Amino acid sequence: EKGYTPLARIVGHSSNAIEPENFTVAPVGAIEKLFAQTGWSKEDVDLFEINEAFAMVTMLGMSKLGLDPAKVNVKGGACALGHPIGASGARIIVTLLHA
Repeated sequence: EKGYTPLARIVGHSSNAIEPENFTVAPVGAIEKLFAQTGWSKEDVDLFEINEAFAMVTMLGMSKLGLDPAKVNVKGGACALGHPIGASGARIIVTLLHA
C-alpha cells in the first residue's frame, strides 16, 4: 500500500547455549543450527555478522566454520562499532542491511 521495497528477508533464526567457560564458540553452534534449519551452507550466505564481546569470538567462528573473512563483520563488528547493551541485535541487523 505504501510502495515500500523490503531491504531483506529473514529466513530463519537460532540460538545456542553452552557451558559458560566455552562462550566464545557459542556462535558456531548457532550458525550450525541455522544451516540445518534452513538447508543452507556457508556458500549460500552473502554476509555474516557475528556478535563479538571479544575479537576472538569472531576469529574462532571463522576458523571453526571455514568462513571467508571478506564476508564476516565487514563493517567491523561490535569491537569496532560499539556494543550497545540491550540493543546488539538491532545494531547487527541495521549493519547488515546497510553493508
